[in-house]
Amino acid sequence: MYSHLAELYEKNKWVLAIIGIAMYYFAQFVAGLFIGVIQMNDPTFLSEVNDLVLNLIGIPIGMLATYGLYKFLKIHWAKKALLVDEDVLDAELLDNK
Repeated sequence: MYSHLAELYEKNKWVLAIIGIAMYYFAQFVAGLFIGVIQMNDPTFLSEVNDLVLNLIGIPIGMLATYGLYKFLKIHWAKKALLVDEDVLDAELLDNK
């Protein structure tokens, strides 16, 4: 997924792969913090839930965050590619915006 995006917009594949992996783990971490804060405020919240279930809850959260980053980068770089058109006479002025 990220390698295709890197090829399409001429970016480094390895950097995007590392950013995607980091985003997955960061989302897992934030979800864990969120559940931990809720657990501190309400000790009965998820008190009888197995740790495996909590880990399985985190997987789609990490996947959604990684996909969200992918879509964000794709839209951001697509807009940037539209601004840098070779046919525009003053393309260097558009880069300053």
